[in-house]
Amino acid sequence: MKKILFLNLTNHSLTEEQINAVHELGGTIINFADLTNEDLVKEVSHPSTIAANVVQAVKDIIPKLKNSPADSFELYKVSDTLFDILNIIGQGDWNRVYVHMPIGSPSFMFLVAHMWNERLGYLGKVVPIFSHSERIVQETKREDGSIEKRTTFKFQKFIVPFEG
Repeated sequence: MKKILFLNLTNHSLTEEQINAVHELGGTIINFADLTNEDLVKEVSHPSTIAANVVQAVKDIIPKLKNSPADSFELYKVSDTLFDILNIIGQGDWNRVYVHMPIGSPSFMFLVAHMWNERLGYLGKVVPIFSHSERIVQETKREDGSIEKRTTFKFQKFIVPFEG
């Protein structure tokens, strides 16, 4: 049986539909922010990993993932640290590690996309995965004439770039 890790890197909790889809893949779900727990890091990475170092790196970059720096060099440093962490997790006893994105600013995601192949390989053990959702927009006209717009995203499926 394949061991699959689904690492949720997004700022959002998974919906019930997403959780069910991950379980259909046979995946174990871990939120990136939970990698601040040394026991969990030891569980998901290679036995030789120094868990305290990973925990500290995760703690250092979480605020920068949630609110990406505006400086290009800082963006590069954050992405470099992220890839170091993903590489360590990828050395664990997993057949596949799906990294659920996006996270951070569009400029950060652009940098991550360009660095991915160099650092992890597009077709490697650690791959990005994205949620594909249907966007449902409801507009309601208020008494004062203004329009209230409510947008709901209904999960459809996961998309893994470069996989058929």
